[in-house]
Amino acid sequence: MNIAICDDEKIFLEEIAKNIIRFVNNRNINVNVKAFYSGKQLLDASEKIRIDIVFLDIDIPEMNGFEVARKLRKLYPNCIIIFCSSYNELVYESFEYAPFWFLCKSNYGSKLITVLEKALKKVEEYNKEIVIKTKGKMIKVSFQEIIYAEVVKHKIRLHLEKEILEYRGNLSDIESQFKKMGFLKINSGCMVNMKYIFKIQKNELILNSGELLVISRSNQKNVKDGFYGYLGKE
Repeated sequence: MNIAICDDEKIFLEEIAKNIIRFVNNRNINVNVKAFYSGKQLLDASEKIRIDIVFLDIDIPEMNGFEVARKLRKLYPNCIIIFCSSYNELVYESFEYAPFWFLCKSNYGSKLITVLEKALKKVEEYNKEIVIKTKGKMIKVSFQEIIYAEVVKHKIRLHLEKEILEYRGNLSDIESQFKKMGFLKINSGCMVNMKYIFKIQKNELILNSGELLVISRSNQKNVKDGFYGYLGKE
């Protein structure tokens, strides 16, 4: 796992890096911590190493933190972005870049460990995979890449952004496992990853892509309760 810190304030950068390294070492977590003084340095490095978590200043030279965040998102959609800034008024503008957290530099020390623990847990979730046999070969699929799973004629279809993977099975085979990974059962043959749900209306669910899926009457309350609970945690 790689954690990047990008800040042109040398004292702050060295201090936060020291605190992060101490935390992961005390808990025997295998993490590489990389420090960068500009967004360009960070982006150049990101082409060679995957960035899992980044602590990113907004007011940095050459390219501001928002622009860096936008470019990182294209490379690594699941990258955990934590903005660090002395300008607290930027917190609302930062929402456009879907940050995991916004740390105010003036009191970051009181929040750092809590934020770091949550970020590490989220990365662990992103890295969990299911192994399936399809077209005669075994492959690993990240749960976070699965938009929804449906069963058609005793075969499970995993709908990903760019492809559909199919293998033999029933919904009962995966229901418990998928539920733990943030999926909701919307009818007798379909489970949806809550991170891809745009909204719920009446008896249907709309995905971020615009696709509509039907919610059975018996599942409507559980789906709404589950999704609103998920939004509250986020």
